[in-house]
Amino acid sequence: MQHWFARTVSLGVALGALARADDAPPTHVEGKSIEVAAAAKGARVAGLSLAPGGNLLVCDAANKAVLVLSPNGELVAHWAMPFAPQSVCAHDADTLYVGGQGQVARLDKSGKVVKTVEVVPGEAKAGGIAAIATSGGDVFLATHVGFSFSVIRYTLDLAEPTLIVQRLRGCCGQMHVAARDGVLYAAENARHRIVRFDREGKELGAWGEASRTQVQGFGGCCNPMNLCFGSEGELYTSESEGRVKRYTPDGKFLSLVGLPKLGGGCLNVSVAVSSDASRVFVLDTTAGAICVLAKK
Repeated sequence: MQHWFARTVSLGVALGALARADDAPPTHVEGKSIEVAAAAKGARVAGLSLAPGGNLLVCDAANKAVLVLSPNGELVAHWAMPFAPQSVCAHDADTLYVGGQGQVARLDKSGKVVKTVEVVPGEAKAGGIAAIATSGGDVFLATHVGFSFSVIRYTLDLAEPTLIVQRLRGCCGQMHVAARDGVLYAAENARHRIVRFDREGKELGAWGEASRTQVQGFGGCCNPMNLCFGSEGELYTSESEGRVKRYTPDGKFLSLVGLPKLGGGCLNVSVAVSSDASRVFVLDTTAGAICVLAKK
């Protein structure tokens, strides 16, 4: 009984400390969510990104499609895919990339599939394209290989596949990446850190630490889960428990952005930020919705 009581008190103290850490007021408040199934019947959301014009790009794995939604949730376009999509990334207004089931496709601005390739290096298993990022003339794919993750670099035409990073540690099939100015950022969630690489896969540094009491740290068993860049170069991170935060690319904590109420679990919580940072979108795969955080 005394042992149980001590554990309960310790847990209560830890949770209380986390609550106090989050007492720092967030910059955004949660509004009405976008119910994706209302725009596309039977949709099962698996990934989220933002198009340069401000529309939302949503992977609908159930219907093998990419949904283009307005920032308010109206269906703008429905693009059929030859596989169940898991990740999506817009390179620019004319080109985007979609990955899933061991394949990656290049699409034009109308949603037409221009090219599809099988992911060979690392032998990514079916459904194992965890994330896609682009920078300059490069496309980076984070792929699930065995019990770890690798990153493969392609040209913009999906040629010259080169395995550049191996043995990244991620939980529950999740390993998100983002890229900017030739630098690749990986959310190595099982190590509670962000790792930076050059385009050849050389590690440039890492930052982050596990913490259940400090808001600048990453709580839970495996966080941060997802990340993206804002238009000013800030790095936004999202956690499976619902925290969204903002950092400089080298790890200086800037602010708590929001605390959306998510379905929970070790899941993809893709995050996207409008060009003026007035709205932040967070994927809730459990609810089949997109949480919208509006700037106060």
